[in-house]
Amino acid sequence: MLFLLVLSLASFVSGAKLTRTHRVTLDEGVLFKAPSGIAVYKNKVLVSDISRCILFAFSLDSGRLLTEFGREGIGPNEFTMPNIRDMADGVIAVTNLGISKNYFYSFNDKSNKFSFHHRNNSGGTVVDLKILGRGEYLVNTLSDVNKRDGRAYVMTKLSDKGEKQYLLDIDKSFGEKTHVFGGNGPNDLTILSLPRYNVCCFNTNYFMYHWAGNLNPVIFDRTHNKRVDIKLKPSNKYRKPQNYRDIERAMQKRDMDLYWQEMGKYSWVVFNFLADRTIGVVYANYSAKRDVWLFQVALFSLSGELLCENELRGIEEAGRLDWPGVYFFQRAEKKLYGLSHEMGEDNEDRYSIISYQVSE
Repeated sequence: MLFLLVLSLASFVSGAKLTRTHRVTLDEGVLFKAPSGIAVYKNKVLVSDISRCILFAFSLDSGRLLTEFGREGIGPNEFTMPNIRDMADGVIAVTNLGISKNYFYSFNDKSNKFSFHHRNNSGGTVVDLKILGRGEYLVNTLSDVNKRDGRAYVMTKLSDKGEKQYLLDIDKSFGEKTHVFGGNGPNDLTILSLPRYNVCCFNTNYFMYHWAGNLNPVIFDRTHNKRVDIKLKPSNKYRKPQNYRDIERAMQKRDMDLYWQEMGKYSWVVFNFLADRTIGVVYANYSAKRDVWLFQVALFSLSGELLCENELRGIEEAGRLDWPGVYFFQRAEKKLYGLSHEMGEDNEDRYSIISYQVSE
């Protein structure tokens, strides 16, 4: 029955497309060191800087700086490596990576002021977090050990009351056989040497998880609380990672030039999103000619068919994929936002917000 439902939904999205709608250059008077996350609320865009330990608010219309909030430290309204994860109903989620805690702030779009809302500790290092509403969150970690079964989990549903529902254990998160310290086969995954990026998202019906090295998602039916098997059919632009032993050897040698040379042979998922009836995946491809990582966004039906694919022009990352792109999906309006970083003719950094409309 669920399979038939998926097919029926997919039949309505054959014309799905992604259209670039807006670009605004952010205030050039702002000095960014390492922008780490963005969120859009009404006509404001919020940006976190993991190095300066500040949250910035800009006008989405003009790019003008409206306010900045926070400073480095461990006291009230202070951060150690802040990263914006999500925003909903005027509340912004910020992971304070230096101390592995999640902080939530209200943002008043009229006064442009941040105010502390609450904090929530998830267990483990948080790599992605989405606000589900009503005091519940979808959280990705590198490893959150369930004391009841002793297994490490990478995705959980968490509540403000401390309730936790473990959804996905680490052994199933890669989509193929894994070994924490390596196996005997030539392509056995070695978790400790592979990219740790993993991302999550949701819509009314589903939770979705991606590990960087697998285009196929792990999807949970929220209503029936069970996993749904969906295989995505990519274009030839997607290069499935393989030969993990070469990546492992580079890591063991601590030869990061070789490591990124091996990484550059493949595609890596860096962001995902769910609209009502489509799956969105952003993945990175390395261009040796330009020495930059370029980002592709692909839309799929819920039966896995590729509906459209676009390069996110203007959004790229030079050299190494240390921080894999900065994106935000505004669920209500079905808009994808990305942070663009370019060098001007005067060798000055310029940052812009580019938006894309998802049409189903």
